[in-house]
Amino acid sequence: MLQHQGKIFSATFNPDGKLVLTGSNDRSARLWDTATGEAVGPVFRHQGGVTCVAFNPDGQSFATASNDKTAQTWEVPVAVEGEVGRLAAWTRVISGMELAPDTGLRVIDASGWRQLRQQLGIRRSGE
Repeated sequence: MLQHQGKIFSATFNPDGKLVLTGSNDRSARLWDTATGEAVGPVFRHQGGVTCVAFNPDGQSFATASNDKTAQTWEVPVAVEGEVGRLAAWTRVISGMELAPDTGLRVIDASGWRQLRQQLGIRRSGE
């Protein structure tokens, strides 16, 4: 549970207590399900050790700061259920990539990525 490659510098619970956010000197932040101890979503990377983590009051996004003097905000991943096409679109949104018949993988351009998010009904915090 709550495994990182290095020491955990900071941890906090989201407002409903269902997630815990950790920041580590392995230059990453992670979200964890408090009921199962399983990781939720991707690893959130920084160039330096993540020394500070905090949820926004609405619990839909969070901020991380690292010892290289950078800070970043992130959206909490939302579980996706439904048909295969919706799950495939969600995977493209999360990864920013899609399968290309001739080259394997390709990066989705910004407008295509925004269209996928709109199709899935994903909004930025505050919208």
